[in-house]
Amino acid sequence: MKKNNYCLMLSEEVVAAIDARASREGTNRSALINRILAEYVSYVTPEMRVREILTSARDALHLAFRREAESDTALALCSSLAYRYNPTVRYTLDFDRSANTLGVLRVSLRTKNQVLIAMLYRFFELFARLEGEYVGNCEYTVGEGRFSRVLRLRDEGNTMLTLEGIGSLVADYLTMLDNAMKAYFRYAPREHEAFLAMGAIYRSYLAGAAALV
Repeated sequence: MKKNNYCLMLSEEVVAAIDARASREGTNRSALINRILAEYVSYVTPEMRVREILTSARDALHLAFRREAESDTALALCSSLAYRYNPTVRYTLDFDRSANTLGVLRVSLRTKNQVLIAMLYRFFELFARLEGEYVGNCEYTVGEGRFSRVLRLRDEGNTMLTLEGIGSLVADYLTMLDNAMKAYFRYAPREHEAFLAMGAIYRSYLAGAAALV
């Protein structure tokens, strides 16, 4: 969204109150005034869109994941694998202010154990293959101990969704991914059984939420 400079005549008391609230919310004066005016005229800004989606996703996920940090455009969550030393998996959702994508999901494993890192890499390879079979090519980046995926809405599933509904779709996807990863580590090193378990989890997810690609 293009932004321009405008001169407003405001009382010192109003500016002080705006600055105090902006500080409490971790934002700045211009952003807060822009949001207040947008809400007053019932206009949904890209920032408001992102915040509504993030809030919906966070609320849907609060029982299944540990929250680490968040901002107006990102949410960081953690989950533990029932494997050696119970390694922690970190999920970061970076939401996009534009309408082209929802954002990027990044996954990393907090460990220096090369065996675990290699297993996670193999999981991501299998997961990418699984998604390729069911939804086609997705935009991935896979590295040692880390993974990222661009999240988009299917065009045909985009028109009737509310922002709260989009947040729920993101939460459903993250929950499915976490469950698939736990299934893989549960069956390791029996890869064929692990892949079958991952496939069952993914098909169950698609049956209820197939609007993300």
